[in-house]
Amino acid sequence: MLPAAQSPRPGVDVPAGNFRFDGGAATFVGTGVLGFLITVCTLGICYPFALVLMERWRAKHTYIDGRQTRFTGAAVGLFGRWCLWLLLMIVTLGIYSFWLIPRLTRWRVEHQALQPDEAAGRFKFDGGAATFVGTALLGALITVLTFGICYPFAVVLGQRWECKHTTINGRRLRFAGSAVGLFGRWCLWLLLMIVTLGIYSFWVIPRLTRWKVQQRTYA
Repeated sequence: MLPAAQSPRPGVDVPAGNFRFDGGAATFVGTGVLGFLITVCTLGICYPFALVLMERWRAKHTYIDGRQTRFTGAAVGLFGRWCLWLLLMIVTLGIYSFWLIPRLTRWRVEHQALQPDEAAGRFKFDGGAATFVGTALLGALITVLTFGICYPFAVVLGQRWECKHTTINGRRLRFAGSAVGLFGRWCLWLLLMIVTLGIYSFWVIPRLTRWKVQQRTYA
């Protein structure tokens, strides 16, 4: 049992263990602005280039078992598939997103590596649409019906689904965070984003990413 001085306060999440993230707004602003412009100015067609920028930023600031991660994916390698997926989403009025998100998640997860011996860091993802549909629908309903206030509950659902289907060197991940532990901070961040007309999102994204990364552990 932890000494009383070290015990976490009820409802407050603490880092789960071997996962650490040290990125902040200072390192994110350029990446965030460039990724946003690439996506918006090309009507989403060049989103793979924005995704790779974001994943490289996240990997650069993520440490697992003390080892820095590296993102090995290239936007060119994803571009053809993304154009097909984007077309299918348009044709199906968005329904194809239930298949797209698991496939995009697999590509993103499996193009990560651990430095310096990258061959030793094997990331695998086995989730699919069949396991994702319920999670996505529930998360969307929670977010929309509460006007984004209860978005932390959707975040936790999504993170639990992703971790449940992710392994590193054969070890299954687990998400230890709780929506209650994030809720108070999210309400404050949401208010600041509204007051600043969205500008505060450059601080929210790194902070939310840190929370998500550091609530991961091994099952």
